[in-house]
Amino acid sequence: KYIRSAFLNDNIDNGLKVQYLLKLLVNQDNSKISPEQIYPYVQLLLEKYPNDLGVRTLNADFLKRENKLEECKKELEFIVSREKNNYLVWEELMLLSNQLGDTAAMRKEGLECLNYFPNEALPYMMISLPMLVEGNYAGAKDYLVKGLELAPEKSFIKSQLYAYLGECYYKQDSVDIAFSMFDSAIAINPNDIMTLNNYSYYLSLRDERLDYAEKMISAALSVDPNNATFLPFNFGFIDEYIGSNSESSNSSSPIDGQPNTIFS
Repeated sequence: KYIRSAFLNDNIDNGLKVQYLLKLLVNQDNSKISPEQIYPYVQLLLEKYPNDLGVRTLNADFLKRENKLEECKKELEFIVSREKNNYLVWEELMLLSNQLGDTAAMRKEGLECLNYFPNEALPYMMISLPMLVEGNYAGAKDYLVKGLELAPEKSFIKSQLYAYLGECYYKQDSVDIAFSMFDSAIAINPNDIMTLNNYSYYLSLRDERLDYAEKMISAALSVDPNNATFLPFNFGFIDEYIGSNSESSNSSSPIDGQPNTIFS
């Protein structure tokens, strides 16, 4: 009763109300109130203050925690439609569109974000990924190179940019440059399953450095031993060349011979 009255009190700053609920959400281990009990108060604030961006951001955070990604995306879209200069919201929106596989939104949001944050690396990568899907490797490469220039050294996003650039160069038959890009990606993030898988696949296709290719697959399996979607193909393919008797080459059937998806 008292909390409800406080939340409806216009004399209490909405920021304090948002902080109170966010603290309850974040500290679930120490909280005696569940998310299901918290959300009615979020809805109460939404009904009372539908245009308050702090309240809308809180709602987006709650929806994401509950894995209601489409609803979260709509909230983030509303927020950026009202406030263009909050990069963290743009970043969350672009990453969510990537997670949902919405390539049209990734391109649109990336391009719009660049109008306000031209020195951030992520929008360049988001714009490039739909181009990779479409086979526009030259266009994707231009954006990836620019993003690479802006990305912090040894950061996760820099490793991703190197990996995607490797894909572009490989598809354009610049194999040595592609492999150099993959090496740079793995140097930053040695547990990147996508890069380990794709790089080893390309090496096996070319019958090159097969021992190294098998080591990469072993590394990928150690990170995600339950992933059966693509890894057995690479082991089977490499085993065929180097004459290994690895159990994994007989443990499951190969997939259709394609590298892993570009999305990660």
